[in-house]
Amino acid sequence: MTKEMTTNESKALATGDWETDLAALAKEQTAHETPTASNITLKAGVMTYNGQPLPDNKMTAIILDAIHEHTYYESDYDPDNIQPPECFALGNGDDMRPHPNAAKPQAETCADCPQFKWGSSPKGRGKACSEKRRLAMIPSGIETPDDVLSAEVATIKIPVTSVKNWTAYVNMTAAQFKRPSFAVETEISVTPDAKTQFKVNFANAGLVDGSFGNAIMAKREMAQDILMTPYEKPEEAAPAEGGKKKKY
Repeated sequence: MTKEMTTNESKALATGDWETDLAALAKEQTAHETPTASNITLKAGVMTYNGQPLPDNKMTAIILDAIHEHTYYESDYDPDNIQPPECFALGNGDDMRPHPNAAKPQAETCADCPQFKWGSSPKGRGKACSEKRRLAMIPSGIETPDDVLSAEVATIKIPVTSVKNWTAYVNMTAAQFKRPSFAVETEISVTPDAKTQFKVNFANAGLVDGSFGNAIMAKREMAQDILMTPYEKPEEAAPAEGGKKKKY
């Protein structure tokens, strides 16, 4: 160990408790090293993982955590020129507010935002600002705690038209099994829907063994950092050389 250390390190080590100091320093270090995750996409109602469609349009996973995502776009979606939303918020609870990366915050808080009111959508009775869910998960079928810790985390965005399915599933799991989503295995499937093109469905596929508890909780901390990863700032999304804009 070098004799010199940063002010933050000196302060952390001053507690005198080795484990407390290590935990504080680990948190400080990981704040600058956000882990990455693979994305599960739902384009056109086809569930795709790492570019490959999943068999029968379904998968079984352990859902580690979920957050709310509010996104407001001034223009329609263009698959050939994907841009970050003008305003967005990430988190849970009633105190959500525009993220510092938002290019054009629409209000101080989501609760006070005119774009988050029913009837604000120019296309109907809904909201101009979409309320989605971001889920982070690992594959089911784990055999040891080490499998949990080494498993790749994947994320999926649940569209507003399927949010009620997720909400119902969470409440059913709590009522029937007395467990949160990360203590059960979940089958996630996508089926056609006449009104909304497709729906995302959730069904219980078993319970997670208690011997995986500590590993699951440790994995959840990593998942929470991944879920809170914001859209890039406008200056970071500037056109690259040749005039082509960066995709997300």
